[in-house]
Parts: sequence; C-alpha cells; structure tokens
Amino acid sequence: FIANNEIISQQTDLVAHLQNISGETTRMAQLVDDLLLLSSSESGSFVVKKELTNTENLLISIYDCFTTPMRRNMHPFNLVLPDTTLPDVFMDSQRVAQILSILLNNTIDHTVSGTPVEITASAMGTKLTISIIDHGQGIPDSEKDKIFNKFYQAETSHRNKANFGLGLSVAAQLATLHNTHIEVTDTLGGGTTMTLRFPF
Repeated sequence: FIANNEIISQQTDLVAHLQNISGETTRMAQLVDDLLLLSSSESGSFVVKKELTNTENLLISIYDCFTTPMRRNMHPFNLVLPDTTLPDVFMDSQRVAQILSILLNNTIDHTVSGTPVEITASAMGTKLTISIIDHGQGIPDSEKDKIFNKFYQAETSHRNKANFGLGLSVAAQLATLHNTHIEVTDTLGGGTTMTLRFPF
C-alpha cells in the first residue's frame, strides 16, 4: 500500500513537471512570435492580409471565445452592438482578432475580479469604432503613453507574472498596420477604455 502511494506520488510529480515544461514552452514560443512580429513590423517587412470582413461576426466570435475566461474571473461580460448592421471592413481579420484578444487578456490581468467588461462597436461617417471598456482601477495619466512600450509592465497587484510586457506593443504595431491606433482613455466612473477606429 505504501509502495502504491509512492508510485502515485511520483506519477503526480511527473505530470506536474510535464505541465510546467509545456507551459514554459508555450510562453517561450509566444515570446519568439511576438519579437519576430515586432521586428518585421518595425523593418517594414510584415504584411497584413486584408480582405472584406464581416465585423459583427468577428466581434461575436471574440465575445464567445472570452465568455468562459471572463466568467472564470467573475467579470460580467457584454457585447454591445448597434441596432443597425455594422459595415464590412477591409482588414486582416486574424490580426484584428489578435489585437482584441490582447486587449481583453490585458483587462483580465489588470482589473479586479467582479468588475464589468464590455465590447462596444458603432459606425459613424467613414469610421468603425470598437472599444474594450473595463471598470477597474484605471491607468494613471503618467503611464498611458508607456503601456505600449516593449517589455513595459505596470506595477499592479493583479499583473500576470506569465506575461513579458510585449502584448500591448504587438497590438499597437498591428493597429498601425491597419492605419489606426489604440486610444487609451478613462472610463466614466472609473476604469480604462481602449478604442480602435477603422476606416471603411
């Protein structure tokens, strides 16, 4: 019986070690991918593959992907779309999805559990506006210009130690390749709103 317990304990330790190795491998692979994207983007050799994209379907897909992580972190999560149909936009849908995923993951990492998160979208004139809105502790004005710097990490108690501080840099570069940028403003009542405006 004791021997069996020792075998079970060894097997449990082995599984834990393998999981740690797998996690570290994934982190390193993501780091390499991010650095390659930033390097190629800055050198002008990275090209986005734009095609006419159904923006509502894209947003619904992102919302569905993040429903479980948001629920796990006890964030009330909503997608707010206008009554009228959003326009289709020429964009690299995979890269725009990457931008929004980075912003949403950043929200999960840096906001207190239980605070609401929203994705909103609207169209006015020749611009499609997409915003990620949280109601957390917000970003001080002194840090708003720094958060897109490579390897920059804000000093917050909810920081995900698995991150390297490259996510927002990648998002900013991908936004630039779509002829837009990420606007960072304060959410009314507290929190942070990150907005993208795509021409159509």
